[in-house]
Amino acid sequence: MASEENKILPEHIRLAGHWVDSTLTHAQSEQFSKIQEQITTATTHSTQTQTSISTIESQYNIASDIIQDERKVINRQLTGAAIQLDKLSQLVDALDKNVIEMEEAMSKAEDAVGMSLGGRLEQLARFFGSSALSNTSGVPYLRQWAPRDSAIPKPINTSHYFNTTDKVDTE
Repeated sequence: MASEENKILPEHIRLAGHWVDSTLTHAQSEQFSKIQEQITTATTHSTQTQTSISTIESQYNIASDIIQDERKVINRQLTGAAIQLDKLSQLVDALDKNVIEMEEAMSKAEDAVGMSLGGRLEQLARFFGSSALSNTSGVPYLRQWAPRDSAIPKPINTSHYFNTTDKVDTE
């Protein structure tokens, strides 16, 4: 039946119909290619965007980890510094106490030497004669009358206060 209709239509109308059909087919094909190209471009752009987002997230996570590690290190260092400051404060207190003890001992020693030395020198002068005051022959004799060592405070051992091997754990 279609071939009968083609015979009825004049040739120029049939050619015009063929031209319209081929033009529409060509236009549809071009539009389909453009749509495919836009889809491919959008997909590529979306993939690149997703890759960029993933890279940024990865870099952010790495930076966050580094910052967290740095905070832990700083906290450990601050805790260690606080411990060292506490030890230094204890050392200063011990040194103050030692200075006070030494001042007291010196005062006692000065009192003891002042009270006894005058009398001892008189005894020495009588024992050795008047030349005992001008020479050193009586030095061993004087040493036996010197204050005892127990009145002089012992030196402080500072190694406890400057021990740097303390382990600090803030976790």
